[in-house]
Amino acid sequence: MLPEISNLSMKLLIFSVLLIVQCLIILCNARRLHPTGVSDSNVDVEIISQDSRRLQTQHLQGSRNTQDVSSSSSHKVTSLPGLAEDVAAKLSQYAGYLNIDAGKKSNIFYWLIEKPEASASAPLVIWLNGGPGCSSMDGLFLELGPFRLDGKNLDNIKINPYSWHNTANMLFVDQPIGTGFSYTESNDGYAKNDNAINIDFYTFLVKFFTLHESYSTLDSTTGIRTTRPVMFTGESHAGHYIPNMISHILEKNNEKNNKLIIDVKAAALGNPWIDPATQYDASEFAHGMGLISKGQMYNLKEMHKRCQTLLKSGRLSQKLCFELLDVIIDSTAAPGGGRLLMYDARKFSHHSQSFPPGHEAVERYLSRSDVKGALHVQDFKNNFLECTDPPYNALAHQDGLSAVPSLIKVLDAGIRVLVYSGQYDLICNHVSSENVLNDMAWKGQAGFQTANSGVWIIDNAPAGYIREFQNLQSLLCLNSGHMFPMDQPKAALDMFTKWINNKPFSVGTTKLMSSDKVPDENCHTSHRRTSESPLVISMDSIMDVNSPLRSTFDEVHQSILNSGAGGAMLITSFMTVSVVLFIAISFFIWRTRCGCIGSQSMKK
Repeated sequence: MLPEISNLSMKLLIFSVLLIVQCLIILCNARRLHPTGVSDSNVDVEIISQDSRRLQTQHLQGSRNTQDVSSSSSHKVTSLPGLAEDVAAKLSQYAGYLNIDAGKKSNIFYWLIEKPEASASAPLVIWLNGGPGCSSMDGLFLELGPFRLDGKNLDNIKINPYSWHNTANMLFVDQPIGTGFSYTESNDGYAKNDNAINIDFYTFLVKFFTLHESYSTLDSTTGIRTTRPVMFTGESHAGHYIPNMISHILEKNNEKNNKLIIDVKAAALGNPWIDPATQYDASEFAHGMGLISKGQMYNLKEMHKRCQTLLKSGRLSQKLCFELLDVIIDSTAAPGGGRLLMYDARKFSHHSQSFPPGHEAVERYLSRSDVKGALHVQDFKNNFLECTDPPYNALAHQDGLSAVPSLIKVLDAGIRVLVYSGQYDLICNHVSSENVLNDMAWKGQAGFQTANSGVWIIDNAPAGYIREFQNLQSLLCLNSGHMFPMDQPKAALDMFTKWINNKPFSVGTTKLMSSDKVPDENCHTSHRRTSESPLVISMDSIMDVNSPLRSTFDEVHQSILNSGAGGAMLITSFMTVSVVLFIAISFFIWRTRCGCIGSQSMKK
């Protein structure tokens, strides 16, 4: 009898171990969903991360003039190839270079287009595109500026009736140095951090207000010049530039011997890249759009935690963080090679370099020698490129750096900030932007978190939804992607006009009240599962006929029949221990997967 029981003990032990292992495999597989159907730890992802900001290479050649002009009239644009003379005569515009560093031959290009009427009393609005390294000529020709290329060869210019220059004096600037027409002839001329960008741009502003004296007023008593109201706006990576630039300006304004006060009144950030630690995660938006399942979303949340850990350690350019967006886009790939466009989730494209539509025509037009001559950049010998590599490469090491500290400083200084987001932008989506704004620890944080939304109406139809408290506004812009002014020009002009004049977007707010409490996403609730259906561990799945567990079970069953009462007692002991171990281990894995043990909250 004893040999039989000893043999039975060994078989029971093997059976118990196999039972636990099999059940845990099922439990783990139910939690490890991935857009490609395999665990993220084993996925070899083709990185499109640098495709997230389209890059083109520009090699600078030739010696150029680095002397500033002495009069704004030297930068007067009197005509443009393709623009009717009578139309050009009605426009007041200036363009050219301001030297930033004579030793490095570093120059920043600007294009100022003044308001047609009452320009002397209108504010100066600075527009910046993102990248880093993408020209603000995108904004001028493709989004909110007065010019649109037209005609069979796209070499004629028609006027955009929804141009923002109808409301304010618009200053389009190519920065950082190396972007668009701006250039340097030294490898050390490219800004490698935010401080360098701020210093270069502040130098540009000082020289701009010196050249264009009508935009500032001199106090003869103090010898201090104060500019007319200045406002910043831009999109994408400009959401990183602008808060830092304004913060730097505020510091310079407060310096003891400063002789120029730049009177910054407001900032409007379009689909802004503000806080990468939050915004790398696009899973909530992607799930809301139906691009991924809830299980895939939770898997990406786990990846996001690891990304945040890397960023907190000071490693600010991480493949893992880029993958959070790339795997979503890869999961939408079609057999023909197309995939979801990260700038507009309504569209498919073979490559994001096709975006924005029309940028190739702008490149051809601005590369013409007669156009360069009209803009006073005839010494720029290269072809114009919408986006260039050198500025991007110089700043790539700080891709994950946050601009939140500077944005808090701007808000706490009382400067009005509007954050507007196109409804279908994926890369800088409105969900992650809202998470950034809710988490910012500024003076009005509590009030903003509980503020209700209101409806923004144009032509008796909703154009978006506004939420605001004190000097912070968040606007969701309907039926648009990454470039809201390009997709909805009429609505964008209405938004811009309201923002400039500090007018309300909505006459009231919704009746649904807000709460400052985040829902308790406890692990025992069913919505925490990573599968759309309940987790079921059936005996069919455990006792598959071809599994070693099934054959061991059959052997144990036969031994039980031959073992008598002693075997029955042994069985009871082994099964009790097995059940307890299974429950304990399963509970630990369950809690860990849910993020309830030693992890941060999944809501950012």
